[in-house]
Amino acid sequence: MEDFFGVLKNDRDKKSIVKNISSLPSNYVGSKRRLLRYIWDIIDNENIEFDSAFDAFSGSGMVFLMFKAMGKKVICN
Repeated sequence: MEDFFGVLKNDRDKKSIVKNISSLPSNYVGSKRRLLRYIWDIIDNENIEFDSAFDAFSGSGMVFLMFKAMGKKVICN
């Protein structure tokens, strides 16, 4: 995972980050993998500024990984 986050830190292009995270295997039924780009777009479009996020339903960890790639502190359940 260290290499994974290293690559994401060097790549700040939203599409590339979402593509890298979405390429991770996840058989979890409730995975939000397909929603990552929409979640990020809403954050950007609404100019939402934050330092940390709580991922209450982090089953597959996709949203957690997206926020970590954005450089945020993430608390997940």
